[in-house]
Amino acid sequence: MRWLKGREERDAAWRAVAARENGSLVERKDSLKQVHFPHHNWDIVLDQYTVSTGNSSQTYTRLRSLVNARADFRFGLYRENFIVRVGKLLGLRDVTTGNPLLDRDYLVRTNDEDRIRRLVIGSHLPELLAQQPGGKLELVRFRGSWRSRPENVSELRWLSTGVLRDPRRIELLVALFRETLDRLAAIGAIDTSQVAFP
Repeated sequence: MRWLKGREERDAAWRAVAARENGSLVERKDSLKQVHFPHHNWDIVLDQYTVSTGNSSQTYTRLRSLVNARADFRFGLYRENFIVRVGKLLGLRDVTTGNPLLDRDYLVRTNDEDRIRRLVIGSHLPELLAQQPGGKLELVRFRGSWRSRPENVSELRWLSTGVLRDPRRIELLVALFRETLDRLAAIGAIDTSQVAFP
């Protein structure tokens, strides 16, 4: 059964990264559900989910962390692909970060151009993003399942299609998250208090 072999490969890769990156495992009865990676007071969660449209389904791998926002700062970094290129040709507006690597290979959307430049300049984010063949990095307002969602909670998330089974790529994503969280705190976009997932 091919799907079972794929799940076993994923679980082995995720366990290996957890062991190297001080992660803790959340188990299902038959496989891994999540891996949690600590970083200061933040919790970085690796998991996957599947969206079904009835006739087909798509699986996504994501990393995410909840943060207390100190500013109304949102951004999205989307790797250049055919759809993004067409969008740019049709006038989809993006901003420049001042980093040639990001400005060439990514569509950058934000509500605060100055803050996105401060996030990127002097950081390792462009180099860490360059190690990822696809996916998107976003800081968005958290829309989870809390009954009374605090207004200042945001979600930093990485989303890519498919199931990540490459331990090195996952390690680089954890490094990307840790760098992004540190940079967001350094530029005053988030504070360092802990926010737990509901």
